[in-house]
Amino acid sequence: MKIEFASVDDYARQFTDTAFWRPAVERVCQHHNIHIGTMQAGLAGTHPVFLVQNGQQYVIKFYETRFFAGTRSYKVERELYQWLPDLLPIAIPRLIATGILEAFGTWPYIITTRVPGTSFGQVRQQVDTVGRKALATVLGRTLSQLHRIPVETSLFLRQLRDEWSEFIRGQYDQCVANHQRWNTLPNHLIAQIPDYLAKYEHFGDPQTCCLIHADLTEDHVLGAFQAGQWSVTGLIDFGDAWVGSPLYELVALHLSVFQLDKGLLQTFLQAYTSDTAFYEHFVERAMVATLLFEFNAFADVAEHQEAALKAATLEELADQIWGL
Repeated sequence: MKIEFASVDDYARQFTDTAFWRPAVERVCQHHNIHIGTMQAGLAGTHPVFLVQNGQQYVIKFYETRFFAGTRSYKVERELYQWLPDLLPIAIPRLIATGILEAFGTWPYIITTRVPGTSFGQVRQQVDTVGRKALATVLGRTLSQLHRIPVETSLFLRQLRDEWSEFIRGQYDQCVANHQRWNTLPNHLIAQIPDYLAKYEHFGDPQTCCLIHADLTEDHVLGAFQAGQWSVTGLIDFGDAWVGSPLYELVALHLSVFQLDKGLLQTFLQAYTSDTAFYEHFVERAMVATLLFEFNAFADVAEHQEAALKAATLEELADQIWGL
């Protein structure tokens, strides 16, 4: 049977259907001599993920290449999961095997170790203030290490940096059209975008680039309760990683994980860096990153701080979101 979908909606309907995907998972496991005990679907997202347990735990991720940039995500995760787990203080998936599932259509896939824990988004309401501050501190230290990984020593990372330059130029060119399509920012703020972008840091500068996760949402931060206290155990889903601006990294982190809590942002930054240059024009530069973000970051603002969108200017909105 060929796995193909007529539309994104059709794809979404089948996304977490384990019965639908089981033949594909069985074929992959058979090819790599993995016995399927139990099979469980991951959270709904861009690419389907399944947990296979048979005494050991494996994660199998398929990459959709028709509707989404699955080929790029496959190449990025296939590369990073080979060596990045050894360089970070918390767990990320470690690569076990890769391949292309031809029997069901062209579906690239990877098999990795499972990162222990549950997504922060699933347990947020159970995590107290102490746990949330600890989360911000751990993420600050972790991202500080991630962002210090030398880029020049890796051909792959240099390629990601070159691709970032092209990607971010496209984000500048499409920024107004994107926000008109998303229709979250009011029209008077969308009209101010070209002038705002022209004033502040250009995110294509290769000198400021570092390896970034670029999609640090509440679904991708995992943790577990130990003695009643929740703590971070790892990060998943590096498929959108770039070698790009560290400010771009903060967008999903602050708007999704922290839900615009400036206290958590400050705790994170204290653990992240004491470099005074990083904080020069921080609010404006972070706002540029928010405007250029690949996805509609202001949907999180609308959900968690809707009144901010009544701002008269982008400067005022930037201060409400990012002002420390």
